[in-house]
Amino acid sequence: MGCTNSKSVKPVIIEKAKLTTSNEADKVREYYNANENILPNRIRELFQRYFMQQTSVASVIDLKFINLSGPQIKSLEIILPFFTQIRAMNLWKTKLGNEGCVVLAKLLNNFPHLSFLSLADNRITYQGLTAICDQFSNLKELEILELHVNPFDSEATHVLAMHIGKLSKLRILCLDECEMAGDSLKEFMLALPNVKELERISMDYNFFGEPVSNILVNVLNKLKKLKRMSVQHTGITPVIQEALRKVFPDVLFTFN
Repeated sequence: MGCTNSKSVKPVIIEKAKLTTSNEADKVREYYNANENILPNRIRELFQRYFMQQTSVASVIDLKFINLSGPQIKSLEIILPFFTQIRAMNLWKTKLGNEGCVVLAKLLNNFPHLSFLSLADNRITYQGLTAICDQFSNLKELEILELHVNPFDSEATHVLAMHIGKLSKLRILCLDECEMAGDSLKEFMLALPNVKELERISMDYNFFGEPVSNILVNVLNKLKKLKRMSVQHTGITPVIQEALRKVFPDVLFTFN
């Protein structure tokens, strides 16, 4: 998985966006001066872009593998709202946790052009996922969402099922190793046809079992644009695997 090439979009002035007023500039400068020595290099670079008035040309924020737990998340809260043209944000394995997701969720309405978001492997559970899902209606351009390797229990999976349809342009969804199972997973799969543009979904190492497997033909029949589906080690029987291949010959399945 990775960021796709984005089409150029004419800069848009966002209502209530943070402007470079003297008070805001002083606040950013004060925070930077107090924390410069402990900021990771890539976050320090964001502040430097702000000081050089280059935030409008930044379209990719790549912070994967940086530790954003605890007080470090404050740096993003300070600086990210100025980057209103962001198209891709990679926060894979940054130790966001639920607390970080709550902070991030409050910032997402600043990024109307966001098309790629990775929150993979961040120990996100019900609280953090709920905060992110509550912002789905603001992510009108989101095409790729990576949530893999997060422990979603039945409550978290239910929340995702209730909100996933709000991502009207979503094409690629990664949910590998999210510990999804049972009735809540069945509910989520039944909600997937609400994602009209979905082309690829990866759900390896979740547990479908017989109840979820039995609804797959009906679900996939409604996903008219689906091209690829990876469901390795999910308990789908060989009989159902063969049936899916026969019914949907144009879909590339990965089962084992």
